[in-house]
Amino acid sequence: MSKEKKYILKEDGSFLIKNYNQTHPFSNFLPGIAGVWGVPSWVFYVNRNQAIVSFGIQDKDHCILEFFPANKSYWLVSSCGFRTFLRINHHLYYEPFRNDKNIEQWMVIKSSFLEIKEINYKLGLQFCVKYFTLPNFSVGALIRILKIKNISIKKVNLEILDGLQRIVPFGSRNLFLKDLSRTLEAWMHSFIYPKYVLFRLTVDPQDSSDTKYIEGASFNCAFYEDNNKTKFPLFIADPEVVFGKDTSYSFPQGFFDKDFKRKIPQITCGKTPSSFGFFMWDLEPNKEKVFYSVFGASFYKNLIQDLIFKMNSQFIKKKEEENEEIVERIKNNAFCVSGKKEFNHYIRCSYLDNILRGGYPYTIKNNKKNKIYYVFSRKHGDLERDYNKFK
Repeated sequence: MSKEKKYILKEDGSFLIKNYNQTHPFSNFLPGIAGVWGVPSWVFYVNRNQAIVSFGIQDKDHCILEFFPANKSYWLVSSCGFRTFLRINHHLYYEPFRNDKNIEQWMVIKSSFLEIKEINYKLGLQFCVKYFTLPNFSVGALIRILKIKNISIKKVNLEILDGLQRIVPFGSRNLFLKDLSRTLEAWMHSFIYPKYVLFRLTVDPQDSSDTKYIEGASFNCAFYEDNNKTKFPLFIADPEVVFGKDTSYSFPQGFFDKDFKRKIPQITCGKTPSSFGFFMWDLEPNKEKVFYSVFGASFYKNLIQDLIFKMNSQFIKKKEEENEEIVERIKNNAFCVSGKKEFNHYIRCSYLDNILRGGYPYTIKNNKKNKIYYVFSRKHGDLERDYNKFK
């Protein structure tokens, strides 16, 4: 029996899809806006699993999660997108946000963010993941907030792996990823630090008489707070530690190995890396904990370190508010009041879409004559319009 599917437009403009894994597939994106002085990210998602299917900075040649057209994204998101693996009370395995007819799932879409929710009454657990881009900073990044709540009447022990089974090191051009991905692995390196991980190629792999060193990096930093203390997960960049010999990455065999926690050192060069964080929580009844993760990239590694230094839950909350304020301020230029809320929101969203194409006029003042520069514009392209070299 198929589950009830429902579409709801709320007064604040958020669009809710009940049991989104069962609905007709579609693709969408978060707006590539990070404020006038911020570095924007491109982020594409579909209404399947944990939604995000590809993202990066600037263009396809600077992806963090490899770009795929819509038709491939619909079936690749379940393996190549974000994954959350749980070992419950030391023995029971579970991965939320899969397509399961017995579980209630929601997708919440708003112009400035994407949110997915799941309630599993059998396990007594509630999951929520929220995505938005980092505004007003010199590094482009996607912020991901995972919340897990115990809705049962018993205490539960959780061992959790959360992240990406595959992340693209900085410097990997789209052409190499598509046609020479095995060769490209020879240049791949991961650098694991206590608070974050860097991923990059050592040098530009292009066939040239000159050697060009890669100065930038992709990165993942993550943390959670417990008793007012910031704690960091065990970062895992070697996919074999998580999946063992299962090269399909369908089941985390390594996660259930009794020696999993001692599988160090990892192989951090010469292979396509993963980016998981491992941590353990004890959840009392009706209690919730939050795991924060940031995935981004920069042309300069020192800028990433500036971001890591500022990272805490207050910083994330501030950036979440800034992100929504930036997007809503743009939409309010087309504020509309009519007898239909659908029309009101349509006008505002259409205006935002046009700003993303043509830009927003920004006045630059000087002594002689003011000049207009159109900020936020980009060369258009998305999962459906895969022929465009967006930028």
